[in-house]
Amino acid sequence: MKNQKITSEELKWVLLDFDNTLCENSGFPDFNPTKIIGTGVKAVNKIIAMDLTPVIFTARPWSEFNIVKNWLRENNIPIKLIICGKPLARCLIDDRNIEFNGDWDEAISKIDNFKK
Repeated sequence: MKNQKITSEELKWVLLDFDNTLCENSGFPDFNPTKIIGTGVKAVNKIIAMDLTPVIFTARPWSEFNIVKNWLRENNIPIKLIICGKPLARCLIDDRNIEFNGDWDEAISKIDNFKK
């Protein structure tokens, strides 16, 4: 994205999964969010510093919106938009995907590789 002028605000969005990407959870049956995975807070701040907008995109239902919002606030993670209801699937195939393997530095470094 370096040296490219982005004209649409949505193209500045970096969608971040919540469970097992940004945070661990307690598992079945309640899936309460527990601890931050790796350097997730630093990664969100790096995304912001790149003039991009981190957005939580989670398979959790809208009824759990406040659980996500409160966890983010308690952990000082500056997310302004949360989208609930992502389709739950075995995998996601997308031309703008970055696979998360637990290493936030690697994930952030791949963002610059995306072209318009």
